[in-house]
Amino acid sequence: MLYSYNAGSTHTDTALKYVEANSFTKAAGDRDQVANILIVMTDGQSNTPSATTTAATSLHNHLNANVNIHFIIFQTLIHE
Repeated sequence: MLYSYNAGSTHTDTALKYVEANSFTKAAGDRDQVANILIVMTDGQSNTPSATTTAATSLHNHLNANVNIHFIIFQTLIHE
């Protein structure tokens, strides 16, 4: 199945920082008896790779490895 999307900037670091600040907390509805799963969908081309690495490390440390993180990477397909 093919989907199209408009190209633009990829701020993966901003998304990871948002998750760290706003998700997987009691205030956000986190429940101890339910598995925590994060799905990150990206084109895999972060505009700032070093900032993305820093944000990912910070998120991992903040969550204490209590979240299963999965990445879905979309790439452009060219048909000739």
